[in-house]
Amino acid sequence: MSHDDYRVLAARIRAELQDIERVVDRAERARLLMLQHPAEDIYAFHLDPQRVMQLVEQMRPLFERVRLQLHQFAQMLEQWSQEAQRE
Repeated sequence: MSHDDYRVLAARIRAELQDIERVVDRAERARLLMLQHPAEDIYAFHLDPQRVMQLVEQMRPLFERVRLQLHQFAQMLEQWSQEAQRE
């Protein structure tokens, strides 16, 4: 998709949200509007470099936590398997 295609898509999102606003309640409308801005930023390439770097820096600790939890889960399954074989 070209840059212009993304702009057209962002405009369609805005137009559809305006149509939806007439139907949905206030809370739902607020939720939809919160989604509108990040979508427009992504489609228009308005990304905050500091925020992107923050997300990238948080990935390594996240992956380490996931690795540790999966390791603990695997150990638990192994223990259950050994206990089941003894019975």
